[in-house]
Amino acid sequence: MVPLSQAPGIDCDAGNIMITQKGIELKKNVKGLLGVKASVEHVKHKRFIYYQDLNDTRQYPGARGTESGQSKCERRLIKYFQRGWTCLTKVPDEIMNKEKFRRFKPLVKPDVKYKKEWWKMK
Repeated sequence: MVPLSQAPGIDCDAGNIMITQKGIELKKNVKGLLGVKASVEHVKHKRFIYYQDLNDTRQYPGARGTESGQSKCERRLIKYFQRGWTCLTKVPDEIMNKEKFRRFKPLVKPDVKYKKEWWKMK
């Protein structure tokens, strides 16, 4: 069985921040990913860079509230979109054209500087 987690092990830059006694830190400090400063700026403005492969269609069995036929990536994206966050990474048309994503199209504003294969960074 193929594991459901993907490199780099976190879903997005906003989800990679944690507050410790030392201050704000990254959960996963992976070379090539956004640093603390950039990630915090995105959080301030409810923006995020999605790190996982959006073309990964593996199902997420057994998760509470997960629709049948929904991938883990779709589930994570919807979580951010429902909270009004803007995605600065390109989301494939195959996903955005699904009925459950159409209302979130205004929340996808790809920025060319974030056009990377983030999921390949380890």
